[in-house]
Amino acid sequence: MSHVPLSKHRTQLAAAATLMRRLNADLPVAWQMLQECQPGYPTGGDGGGSGKGGVSDRTGNLATTERPDVARRDLDDLDHLLQRLAVVVCDAADIVRRWQPPSSQWRAALSTEAASGYVETWCRSHLRVQSMEPRRSEGGDLCRWCQDVARDVGADMPPEWIVEKRARGGRITAADIDRARSETKRRRKRR
Repeated sequence: MSHVPLSKHRTQLAAAATLMRRLNADLPVAWQMLQECQPGYPTGGDGGGSGKGGVSDRTGNLATTERPDVARRDLDDLDHLLQRLAVVVCDAADIVRRWQPPSSQWRAALSTEAASGYVETWCRSHLRVQSMEPRRSEGGDLCRWCQDVARDVGADMPPEWIVEKRARGGRITAADIDRARSETKRRRKRR
């Protein structure tokens, strides 16, 4: 499945945020106007149609039943769209929140002794940079990525800087792997 580029989503979201500010400012007046323009004669209360004991307009009611009243349709549509908008924004925010890196408070907690129990579940290499990545299910104390990189560079664990780069969402290039190999070779020669 092909996705829209992130830059386009961000541009559209910025434009939508501008419109949302304007919508929020203009909504009360429009809502009031739509309420006042509803069919029938208001008998008090919220400006709705005639109620029990109110005056009815048989001709007006018949005229508006054949084709929908624009104000009635717009009020219904606006009400429905505002409800949908709230649900869509909350759903999108939930997905984005789920895929955020751990908060600074959570990351700090990972570096404490109390977090030592997490080693059974989380990649030991990622915990060094205060990031949580599940370990391989087949055994070992590293995630698949760290294990593959460690094997590729000839070390027990990949260098911290490359794990940090990956944890931040950075792209690991062939040059990064070559640098990690060189660092590992230099470290071995010093021993």
